[in-house]
Amino acid sequence: MSPSLADFSRGLYDRAGSNSQLRAQLRIVHQATREVANEPVGTVVPADVLYENLFLDMLSTGVLLREVDNTIREQRDGTPEGELRSRLCALIFLVGQLPTDPGSDTGVRATVETLTDLLVDDLRAGGASLRARIPGLLEGMVEGGKLMQVEGEYRLQTREGAEWTAAYGSSYARIFGDDARIANDRARELKQAVSEVLRGLGFPQGESKTPRKVEAHFGADAPPTGTGAVPVWVRDEWAVGDRAVTDEARAAGVEDPTVYVFLPRRGADELKRALASYEAATEVLGSRATPSTREGEEARAAMESRRRRARSSLDAAIGAVMENARVLQGGGTEVVENTLRAAVEKAARASVERLYPQFRTGDHARWETVMKRAREGSGSPLEPLGYTGNAENHPACSRVLGSVGAAGKRGRDVRAEFRMPPMAGPRTRWTARYWRFSPRVC
Repeated sequence: MSPSLADFSRGLYDRAGSNSQLRAQLRIVHQATREVANEPVGTVVPADVLYENLFLDMLSTGVLLREVDNTIREQRDGTPEGELRSRLCALIFLVGQLPTDPGSDTGVRATVETLTDLLVDDLRAGGASLRARIPGLLEGMVEGGKLMQVEGEYRLQTREGAEWTAAYGSSYARIFGDDARIANDRARELKQAVSEVLRGLGFPQGESKTPRKVEAHFGADAPPTGTGAVPVWVRDEWAVGDRAVTDEARAAGVEDPTVYVFLPRRGADELKRALASYEAATEVLGSRATPSTREGEEARAAMESRRRRARSSLDAAIGAVMENARVLQGGGTEVVENTLRAAVEKAARASVERLYPQFRTGDHARWETVMKRAREGSGSPLEPLGYTGNAENHPACSRVLGSVGAAGKRGRDVRAEFRMPPMAGPRTRWTARYWRFSPRVC
């Protein structure tokens, strides 16, 4: 609930040590209600009227510094926006004087919602115009160094806070103008975002449920296709055009297992500003010593709030790029799903068939049974696979025996060979062990 005029004046006069508190409260309330007495029902007195009634007393008692009063009044530039900025600053000062000690804390804080409620003067209209204008004005005064924002609360700028703000402004201008740094920071953020989207992405292949994974690659060079994972080549429009990526995917052909991901240049200006703001705030926080005064603590808290807001804006800008990413299969077919992760997974499932074109040769869920029958000396160990011909003629057996050869081969070498494309059979079902039992099976 918003405080009444009496709440404000009581808090202010408590700070000033006045002995005429009740009389002053009654005078202010009486005068304020007289001014709106002839207005329609639903008209209320905005809380900032207290400032004009009390500022002389607050100046004389030291509650209000002359420089703070000057800051409040200099916002008036003859425009409606300037008048509203001045009223907001006055109200922020007043809210800052309310007691916050346990037992006397009103719970009122200078948030955008509270400030708007306290400035509403027509309950019938509900302050719709104010609610539309105030957030932008507050943000502009924060950016202009007139206010600080700490955990959603607004406070008038202090001398030490102004020093932190000046340091931030200097860092921001330098970083914003450094195209090479912006490019590196942007590439880092995009890489982190894509890596997070694709984190843990994998799926089983075939009857043997052999695990497959994807592997993201960033940069101008095409990724290798012999690592055992489905290669996902990620590039962005700041480095290469949409047409170039599409043409490369088409030229690669329908047998190419690479998944092409293209990140469009969406919201480039917003992304650049958010990057510069986040990096500048981080730089200031890292370069200044831990403050020992209340003003310094507030200044640091305001800078931390600024960094969090910049991080939120940066995440939103990166998210817009991710939402509009394109995924292409080798050959140029675009894969469309609700999310980037879903599109990459769908493309990767198709690509795994291209990456392991001979996988089905040895794919079966019952190779463990074959191994057991071979150990037991069965004369037809391949029957569980539905194969009744000569064992040495089975495609999988033939491939393994051909690899082992008459001279034999070390097991790890056989496993390494058959875990890689083009076959990459089920590791635990046959490529990891079959070489040991091939004489018995075949």
